[in-house]
Amino acid sequence: MKRKGKHLIKTAFGTVIMLGVSISMILCPMKAFAEDNADAENTADSEDMDYGADHGEEDFEYYNEDSGMYAWVHDGAELLSNEEIESLCSDMYELTDVANVAFLSLNENDEDEEVAAREWYTRHFGQASGYVFLIDMENRQLAIAAYGDLESILSPNNCDTICDNVYTLARDGRYYECAESVLEQAAELINGNDIARPFKHISNALLAAIIALLINYFIARLMSSTARATDQEVLENISNSYKLSGARAVLTGTVRTYSPESSDSDSGSSSGGSSGGGGSSGSHGF
Repeated sequence: MKRKGKHLIKTAFGTVIMLGVSISMILCPMKAFAEDNADAENTADSEDMDYGADHGEEDFEYYNEDSGMYAWVHDGAELLSNEEIESLCSDMYELTDVANVAFLSLNENDEDEEVAAREWYTRHFGQASGYVFLIDMENRQLAIAAYGDLESILSPNNCDTICDNVYTLARDGRYYECAESVLEQAAELINGNDIARPFKHISNALLAAIIALLINYFIARLMSSTARATDQEVLENISNSYKLSGARAVLTGTVRTYSPESSDSDSGSSSGGSSGGGGSSGSHGF
């Protein structure tokens, strides 16, 4: 009986082992098939993306199947929470009917911020219509790069204006609000509306004030200036006066001149008079 019981135990244990091996042999191919399917699906998704985009741990995107455009968030600097990333990407998706929309944050960047934004966009989307908003944390810079049909809408001037309007939000660490504000302003321009331009108005006011001051200065100069007198007028109106003081006579030399008497001349002089109180006179010199 003991031997029979041991034999039954061994048989049961062997059966369990064989059953486990069989199940594992069945499940392993199924798992491999599932992984192959997942890889195939991922490959198909990558093939559907015509721009050669690469995914990372910081990437979150929505794909618009109708337009073939993406709403893409790459938060390399980890500025946003997961909820903020999903909310931002969902709001960005509304623009994917006409363009790709991307948000990019970087902790390290050795390039100019505009160059970095353009390189990232073209690497993911080529020259397709769209734009990317970059927050460069290393250099503390904001940048927007636009391509395709959006180049004329998000012109360099408009991109600068948007960055001017939101830089205080980034400076205060309100990165989600900053990205949302950029998205809203870009949407306004894409829809044909205008955006606030406070810095433009301020610069125009300062320029107008400077021009007004210059005009007033030149007018005052013209009104206060008098005609310049000519040299002749100056000479004619000068009053001259002379004062001689301490005058002295100084003998600087003598000259002797010899003048001989003429032989035809008489020496002496005579004088005569008449009686009766009249008189005459005469003289002679030597």
